[in-house]
Amino acid sequence: PDDWDENDPRMVAAPEAKMPEGWLEDEPPMIADVNAVRPEDWDDEEEGTWTPPLIQNPKCGVGCGPWTAPLVANSKYKGPWAPRLIKNPKYIGEWKPRKVQNPEHYTVENPRLLKFSAVGFELWVMDANIRFDNVLVCTDEGEAGEIALRTWKVKTLREAEAEQQQSTPTGTKLENLGRTIDDYMSRIHRNVAYILINNGYGNVVSALQSTGVPHPFAIILLLLCFSPLFASAAYQLYMSYKQQPEDDVATTLENTTADTADPDAAEGKKDDAETKDDPAPNEPAGEESEIVPEKEDSGIRQRRVAS
Repeated sequence: PDDWDENDPRMVAAPEAKMPEGWLEDEPPMIADVNAVRPEDWDDEEEGTWTPPLIQNPKCGVGCGPWTAPLVANSKYKGPWAPRLIKNPKYIGEWKPRKVQNPEHYTVENPRLLKFSAVGFELWVMDANIRFDNVLVCTDEGEAGEIALRTWKVKTLREAEAEQQQSTPTGTKLENLGRTIDDYMSRIHRNVAYILINNGYGNVVSALQSTGVPHPFAIILLLLCFSPLFASAAYQLYMSYKQQPEDDVATTLENTTADTADPDAAEGKKDDAETKDDPAPNEPAGEESEIVPEKEDSGIRQRRVAS
């Protein structure tokens, strides 16, 4: 258009604005502070020429310096000119291939879940010893609630009672030690069973658990760990027995056999030994009495030594 001027500014000075009275155009708005004192440690060579700091000019109550009128919106401003847009007669749009009937399409008349043999849980927790049991998959919410009341509710109440009993320190120290050992045995059993099941030995786990022995895997593991210690102790005992002299072994066996077979005879031998050590009343103190062992005892002693 002929009346369109692209060079017109968006903002122009207000034509009716006037400079306020008391405005001092010749006075600077900032002046040097006459009360400022040069620091004693100031070095002109290193820090340059010292100049006092500037402060507001006290004469500029209304204003100082060159005055300019405030800006207002330009009523003649129209901005850059651009032709108006019209509909393109050649525009067709984005091309898309036409759709045809899908020969592989089918409709499921009775939608249902396929058969499955496992249930997975994705847990985002930091707590250990989390286990799941009695997993129920059904389509009836009422049935699920009834089963939960018969199983989950009862189990939850019993677990709450058990936790309350464990929180209160009851029982002797021996009972508390037994519960602690049982807890550790249960943990060992669960970990070993978990490893065996993951490696395809689930039948072994089922067979051992069906025996009724508490924590069978923990007991087997402890036996395997401590059997070398028991074998070493038995070997040391056997070697110490072999190193004893034959006379001491025979005497020990004879005394043990006689004491076990006839306690009264053993008591009699003890009295005879005491009589041998002490002199009789009618005999001199310096003479010793000779006791001849019986033939039966001698035979026993000889057989023991020979064996």
